[in-house]
Amino acid sequence: MEGYFYSYNLTTGALNWEPILLDGVITATPLVFGDQILVAAESGEIFSIDPDGDWDIWYQPAEDGKAYTTPVIAGEYVLAAYLESDYYLVALDSEGDVKWTLPGK
Repeated sequence: MEGYFYSYNLTTGALNWEPILLDGVITATPLVFGDQILVAAESGEIFSIDPDGDWDIWYQPAEDGKAYTTPVIAGEYVLAAYLESDYYLVALDSEGDVKWTLPGK
């Protein structure tokens, strides 16, 4: 499986940009966070896509772990849940930096 991300103009139905091949299988619904779209991949990485279709790795876990659920916004943080990891939940700030994990490291 490959992880292509598509973005369409809802008025015209045209692609906003060429499909983006992310480095991993997309396993969750994308999350709009500010002016970016966050996309979780099975690899555990969370990718950030800007309005122009440029993308980067926003968060990469230090340990192995798989992301199968959609990240959620909780106040000023993005919460992401992981399987097969040393933690089950990670709180990330607007830059993708870890603020806390559950259970704590």
